[in-house]
Amino acid sequence: MDKTKSGVAILGAAFGLWISFSNANAQESETCKISDEKVVCASSLSDRKTVFDAMANPKSTRYFKELLAQPNFSLDVNRRETYRRSLERNRRAMHRYARSQLRDYRRRKINSETYEKTVSGYKSAVATYTAAMNIYRGTVWHSKTKSRFAD
Repeated sequence: MDKTKSGVAILGAAFGLWISFSNANAQESETCKISDEKVVCASSLSDRKTVFDAMANPKSTRYFKELLAQPNFSLDVNRRETYRRSLERNRRAMHRYARSQLRDYRRRKINSETYEKTVSGYKSAVATYTAAMNIYRGTVWHSKTKSRFAD
């Protein structure tokens, strides 16, 4: 009987470690990054909850703030609009998810605790969006290339 209990305890501990590692890997993948001059938060923008979770992740906000602090970071001149458009697409997906949660809350499909998590997540997601947009603004304002409107 003691061998069975110790075997179950070992299996339980191994299973717990496996779950914690898989959660850590899942949290790593749920961050927004710049890939090929685009802001990528999820594999598909139609998965709005994944985009929302990635934008609300504090690691995403930290990532964009650290990029802005790097003195030699810049976006490609020809790809700045691609960056901005991809960021706006992610913002719209995030906003649509938040609105759907509000609609579900008003229709009493979700409880107030779930809605409060969405509200706090939305505030974090807006902070990520602002940090990412500051990168775009900084690269435009502090660009080393002349404007086509300059004399």
